[in-house]
Amino acid sequence: MMTTRLGLVYVAACALALGCGSVKDPEGSADAAAPQIDAMVGCGALTDCSGTCVDTDTDDNNCGMCDRMCDTGTECVAGDCECVAGTVDCSGTCIDPLTDNGFCGAGNDCSAEPGVVCDPDSMCLDGVCRRSLQNGSFETGDYTGWVIGDDQPGQPAVGIWALLMAGTDLSASPLTLFDHQDAGDQVANCPAGTSTVIPLSIVSDGTWAGMHTQNDSGRHHLMQTIFVRPGETSLSWDMAWATGGLDPTTQFLALNIYDSASNLLDTPFKVGDQMAGDLPNQATFTNVSVDLTPYQGMEIQFELELMVIQDCFTVFFDNFRVQ
Repeated sequence: MMTTRLGLVYVAACALALGCGSVKDPEGSADAAAPQIDAMVGCGALTDCSGTCVDTDTDDNNCGMCDRMCDTGTECVAGDCECVAGTVDCSGTCIDPLTDNGFCGAGNDCSAEPGVVCDPDSMCLDGVCRRSLQNGSFETGDYTGWVIGDDQPGQPAVGIWALLMAGTDLSASPLTLFDHQDAGDQVANCPAGTSTVIPLSIVSDGTWAGMHTQNDSGRHHLMQTIFVRPGETSLSWDMAWATGGLDPTTQFLALNIYDSASNLLDTPFKVGDQMAGDLPNQATFTNVSVDLTPYQGMEIQFELELMVIQDCFTVFFDNFRVQ
């Protein structure tokens, strides 16, 4: 009897210490009390979910209660599924306000600070809608997205910014074209002088192509502001032209690149550095490309500049694209 009592005392001591597994009494039989002790201890401050002890305050698969799973993009915080760090809840969806085009720049409380919706020709970068190239083939039938101008604004006779479908007879006399800068018809007197080079209007992409012809001396420009995204390396377009002469300062066609403060960065393309009297006319569309690699991550303005002082200069342009 004394031996049995000592065995029971030993088992009780083990139970109190919670350090014993299966215990055998002096006769060698397995002590069945240990599993019952484990069951009594249970999961403590944790929760038993299908036999596993989990912390429902932080467990993404058992958030707040067993079997409540947090959606992708959320995590369990204090028993509730919340958007992961760096994202915010906007209309029930976790979004990144630095890159989401629908909630660009949204604050932590999206209902109060929903950000802005970027237009289809923009993308959200760093919480700001950055413009991509717009209307590069003029398929809106106008110069939407572009800035067009002459150095003598308000004088329609200086130049004509037209949009033409393929096949317009440029040798017609008089030739009347709609000037998109001054929003009215103008009679063009220069195409007749260059129509032997380009007798019919041409298009390289879609239905429309841009065209400029001048009726008087002046400087003309076609401009657009874009954001050069990481990975974009080139600006290219199709162009044809006809002129009676070229000069590096008075008769040329160039592509200029400016920064957001309108400081000239580069002139990577120029027709006109040849000696005056050369006639490098391009009667059909040729593709022109300039390098944008140095401007990745920057907002730039590019300008197609047409300087016409000496002679007629007619230019067709189409299919601007950034790649």
